[in-house]
Amino acid sequence: MFRRLYIWFITVLFLVLITSCNASLDKVSKKSSEDIKPLVDKHQVFQKAFAEVASSVYKLNVIAFYDTYVFNENNNLEKKLITDSSIKKFAVKHSITNNSVLGTAIAIYNDGEKAGFLTCSHVVSFPDTIITFFPGPDKRLSGVSIKIKQKNYIAGRESGDVNVLFKDAKNDIAFIKMDLSENSIKPVPLNFKSGTITNLQWGDKLFILGYPNGQKMLTHGFASKPKNKKQNFFLADALFNQGISGAPVLKEISEPPYLVWIGMARSASVSDILFLEPLLSDHVKYSNKDIFHGKMVINNKKMINYGITYSVSIDQIRMFVSSHSEILFKNGFSTIIL
Repeated sequence: MFRRLYIWFITVLFLVLITSCNASLDKVSKKSSEDIKPLVDKHQVFQKAFAEVASSVYKLNVIAFYDTYVFNENNNLEKKLITDSSIKKFAVKHSITNNSVLGTAIAIYNDGEKAGFLTCSHVVSFPDTIITFFPGPDKRLSGVSIKIKQKNYIAGRESGDVNVLFKDAKNDIAFIKMDLSENSIKPVPLNFKSGTITNLQWGDKLFILGYPNGQKMLTHGFASKPKNKKQNFFLADALFNQGISGAPVLKEISEPPYLVWIGMARSASVSDILFLEPLLSDHVKYSNKDIFHGKMVINNKKMINYGITYSVSIDQIRMFVSSHSEILFKNGFSTIIL
């Protein structure tokens, strides 16, 4: 009898335990399925953010045209004696020449009639006069080039005039105004959260999207912390190349969209390389295997020190735009908030 009661008790206890466990598991599974949320695909968010930035970044072509006068080596024309009449009197050759440069422009304004862009001052700045000398201590002029006009083009955008409205050579920032025609494709202003370099730390990951060598490209690097909070530029090890000046610099952050706009690519570190080259006249031709017996001259070439790059801070860009609010207003621009 006792044995039967014992077996019955164990059986009932086992059934109660099984029922209780199943109920608990069911509650746990229901709770888990309700609480689990789909994970955010960071890579997809990055792609969307980069695509948004890319739609507001444009290739900038700038060409300056010059009246160029060339002089004979035996002339006695000195720099201080240059006048319009003396140039024409001593010149042995006259031609129209041009200098060109590529850069990147960031669209930040569009009201359907005009658009506003940010870029670097050095991209849109050409000297009014270029003077060259024959080698030697007496500084005899070999040529004078006088700028007659400058054309700025936003690639892929048929529009009216594209003019530099104002610029800051010291901080290397310029604001460009582009008149829009009725049928032109309108630039897309960059509508992206901007930050500050106040919180920039060693090793923060940076992304730069611009036009190195005229090709739309995304590159990246790591930040070096600015020496002080008031510094208007910051350093990175990103590989800049000619044409990327004016590109937006984005910092990776921990929250979606995982990027914040903190500056504009300015320049790479460069070194001057001096080298000898033959002084060739226009009518004498040489091949690369000929022995040269004429005069040699010292020339200078700038070489990029890749991996040492400078960017203008977004803080400085804000100050630049706000300090020219009166000019913006006179030219029909409403308030621009960065």
